[in-house]
Amino acid sequence: MLSEQTVMSALVTERKMYTALTELLETTGELSEALSRQDQVSFQLYLGMRQDMLNQLAECKAILKKQCAELPEKEGNALRGVLSGETPEDDGVQRLADQVRRNRELWQKAVLADRLANQRLGGKKSFYAGKRPHT
Repeated sequence: MLSEQTVMSALVTERKMYTALTELLETTGELSEALSRQDQVSFQLYLGMRQDMLNQLAECKAILKKQCAELPEKEGNALRGVLSGETPEDDGVQRLADQVRRNRELWQKAVLADRLANQRLGGKKSFYAGKRPHT
């Protein structure tokens, strides 16, 4: 069983990730619009902002990984399970599991938006050329 402090700490980090994911999705949309307008200045600005959001997400992931590693093995494994989308055995972890699910859904939307923008920009040379979308 995970302590309330452990769950709350992970939940705070997951909520920060949600904020970064929301901003990433918005910024990717703005980037796509700048691409449509052929506005290179805005495009570069949004590209930099987007990278900042990706950096924030990486920092949050590192925090969660460190938190799991610092816990006793059983608790660390339980937290890793919840963070990877497993259904929690403990009702006290449900809020965290729900936030993880929302983050995962938002991440999938961000990847789709990135795919569309990248394919418009790169065409056949796109990073995603020939790759099938993940569901």
